[in-house]
Amino acid sequence: MQSHFILQSNLFNNYCQGALLIEQGIEQGIEKGEIIDKQNVLIKLISRKFGVSDSEKIIIRETDSPEILDAALDIILFAKSKSEVISALEKT
Repeated sequence: MQSHFILQSNLFNNYCQGALLIEQGIEQGIEKGEIIDKQNVLIKLISRKFGVSDSEKIIIRETDSPEILDAALDIILFAKSKSEVISALEKT
């Protein structure tokens, strides 16, 4: 009887750990999706305002900090050159 309880307890613990890993994976996927959205918007705005090169797209795609991407999105509103925006990304 005790071994049956231990087996059930272990199964439950494994299930809980698996559920936690799934939840963490979902959260990471959502965060990554938000970063990709910010990168896409930044590329689109720079492209429309100044034009954007492939190397600048790479710099944007390599920036994975939501805060830095947000700062660059704020900067582009009043930027007189795209170097103002790109330099904010390169400080990472």
